[in-house]
Amino acid sequence: MKITIQPTEDVLQSWIKNYVPTVDLFFIYQDDLTLFQDYLRSVLVLPKKEFQQHSSYQNIQLVNSYEYWSIKDDYEYVIVAQPEWVTKLTNQKKKQLFARQYELQRGLIFPLASFPNKEEVPIHYLAGIESKVVVVQAYMWQELSTETRKEVLRLYAKEWESDSSQLAPDTIHPSLGKYVNTFPADSGSNCLSTVLFAVTKQEWILTEWVHQETLRCGLQMAGYEQIHTETFQEGDIITFLDDHGTIQHASYCLGNQLFFNKNGQTIFNPWKVVHLDELSKDWGRYKMVIYRVTEESFNAKNEAGHYESY
Repeated sequence: MKITIQPTEDVLQSWIKNYVPTVDLFFIYQDDLTLFQDYLRSVLVLPKKEFQQHSSYQNIQLVNSYEYWSIKDDYEYVIVAQPEWVTKLTNQKKKQLFARQYELQRGLIFPLASFPNKEEVPIHYLAGIESKVVVVQAYMWQELSTETRKEVLRLYAKEWESDSSQLAPDTIHPSLGKYVNTFPADSGSNCLSTVLFAVTKQEWILTEWVHQETLRCGLQMAGYEQIHTETFQEGDIITFLDDHGTIQHASYCLGNQLFFNKNGQTIFNPWKVVHLDELSKDWGRYKMVIYRVTEESFNAKNEAGHYESY
């Protein structure tokens, strides 16, 4: 049965508070340094390589908010500034800087149509063709009304993923039932941590940013083995691998071809119940590999005491 899911009021309040970082990042070309040279004394200017290796700017919230993965690779520097810095620029300089962010496809750029009161949006924060998008920064974000920020994020979530989901089966484990068909309040959780949470029922794991070898290790410790099958049963893990053997996605079977699933690492990717057909549509371009706890592996691990924490 199909249902519609929405972020709760508490989740929206958390998004409003945390999604727009308190540090402003501006991605630029070397020629832009001359353009803004009179304003650079109170900021950090990081060369691209140094920025990419800097632990302070690689945390999951900044990665997700600024959508590092979508930024064009030919930027050369990053301006790191406090929220008030941008207010010191002339309106013309602001428009030039924001136009560059749009050109480089940085995150935190929202459709103007998602702002219920467009009069709240300063005109020099507009960019794109016919000024149809808004480049959001920390200072201007705080100046918007709570209702405007709530509506912007609620609509933006729909751009990431459909709000349609499957009803959870009655047999779902209570630990999973607590989260199924809900949105996360904070960044971090991805498809791999979702799977390990479903396997271990350790709630804290759900909020971790898990990588593929950690998943493989966790499945091995839980007695999972790769199998060849055309039918799924509750507890199976389905993974999708690219040509290099890298796990691009994973999901946990709830039975009846339904899966506990998260399609990405952002707050806009909910923990949903999806049908196998939907998984195949979204990820079928990759090689499917299935894991299951077989009777032999369960007995072997149980005898060795590996299931004590589960």
